[in-house]
Amino acid sequence: MTGFATMFCGFLVPAWSDRVGRKPAMVIFCFMGIVTALAALYFEGPMWVLGLLLFIGWSGTGAFPIFMGVVPGETVPKALTASSMGLVVCIGEFSFFRSTSTQAGSRRHRERRIPHSGH
Repeated sequence: MTGFATMFCGFLVPAWSDRVGRKPAMVIFCFMGIVTALAALYFEGPMWVLGLLLFIGWSGTGAFPIFMGVVPGETVPKALTASSMGLVVCIGEFSFFRSTSTQAGSRRHRERRIPHSGH
């Protein structure tokens, strides 16, 4: 279901943002992404309803083409378009890598069991 949501909303959300504006589309669909986590954590019902909730929540990925491509492409001069798009992706990748590696290291440090020498 999530793949279909990404496929459809990757085209529909940017097209819709042409009509209503970039900011409303990004805000609405980014907040819709919260539905995925809430459904996965708290929903206790039929599997088809869970699939529908995940589809709705995963439609938030439709905002990705807007903030990764359209907004940087419309904001900077044409000569800097590729650099600005690369910078957006780089910042996202670096911040994700930095936060997850730090969390993994601190978790490993907390879980590490050092045997007591008994002295």
